[in-house]
Amino acid sequence: TGVIAGRVRAAGTGEPLPNAVVRVVGGAGAAAQTDAEGRFTLRGVPAGIVRVEARRLGYAPRIVADVVVRAGKPAELLVELQAVAAPLSAVVARPSYFPPIPPPTTPVSTNSFSAE
Repeated sequence: TGVIAGRVRAAGTGEPLPNAVVRVVGGAGAAAQTDAEGRFTLRGVPAGIVRVEARRLGYAPRIVADVVVRAGKPAELLVELQAVAAPLSAVVARPSYFPPIPPPTTPVSTNSFSAE
């Protein structure tokens, strides 16, 4: 197995992209998340030629093909993601679990007292 190390940054500005997910496409299962400087390391990647996918919210996903992985030397990779508008759906909260509040004239509890 080998290692893929690299950086993810924004296309055009070169700004590092933290919290981007980088993974090997296919059955390898290697995945990592970028740090604050946009760096990542994928370990346990099978030696050979693989495809690497990088994605982050607000950016178009990108697949880099033909990444050569060798057992002795880490593969260096630079991925630039293009910014894209990502519409997010709104969340509406409705109080449906709790029953409606009773009017103030309704007694909340009752007590009975006896001579004992």
